[in-house]
Amino acid sequence: MNAGITSTEKYLEMLEKDLGKLEYDLRTLRKWVYLDKKIFFDCETSDLEGQLKQLLERRDLSRHVVLAVVKNQAQSLSLRSITYTNIGNKTIEDFIKHFTLILKTPMTLELQLEGLELVDCVGYSYVTSEEAESLGS
Repeated sequence: MNAGITSTEKYLEMLEKDLGKLEYDLRTLRKWVYLDKKIFFDCETSDLEGQLKQLLERRDLSRHVVLAVVKNQAQSLSLRSITYTNIGNKTIEDFIKHFTLILKTPMTLELQLEGLELVDCVGYSYVTSEEAESLGS
């Protein structure tokens, strides 16, 4: 397997080794992580790299998701998913650039209003148009 792709379980183990105990629901996360860009993705075939390449080219994703480690007032850590509608048909890589330059600061402030501290943005994911339709949103 490509050294740049790992399972979500292994990625989360690496995060916990660096950050400490982390609360998350593995069922809500995609199965694989492209480490270079921290992109979580699913793969229906054995061709992880091919599936990733197709995902990176998609502009029809319904939503982009930021996966952030946050600390609450009790100092416990959890993984939080923050979702953004894909306005402008951005690829996931375009969204990551946009998030880093424009959206990260307001998201951090919003978390602070909820009594949470942003520890780190540890990944990005997505909701496909097909998934959004099946959810009725």
